Amino acid sequence: GALAININNLAKSTLPVTPPTFEQVVALVEQIEGVRFRELFARLPQRLPDGDAAIAAVWQMAKERQAKKGTVLAQMPTNIRAAIDAQDDAALNAALNELPPQEAQAIVQKLGEAGIIG
Repeated sequence: GALAININNLAKSTLPVTPPTFEQVVALVEQIEGVRFRELFARLPQRLPDGDAAIAAVWQMAKERQAKKGTVLAQMPTNIRAAIDAQDDAALNAALNELPPQEAQAIVQKLGEAGIIG
């Protein structure tokens, strides 16, 4: 149910070109006490042939989200991009307040749709 949120969080990371294998993900996640990722995965609806295909699909979605974010950010005014890069909410609000209300609203909508702001 939280796939979109998880994809967005993964897209905020620096991702290697190739995804980890399912076994690597299982080994990492199951280091958390009480987590049985393999068992959970086995109970999920099977939309892909195996765990490696599922991890690859999630990886592709995250890469696509990163590309979309990059495209949207490239279209933003410099002070908006700088505030986002610095993760400075006050600077972002100040930059938006300098714009005409309709333009600021359009920017907020684009940033929200791209998952750049919440």
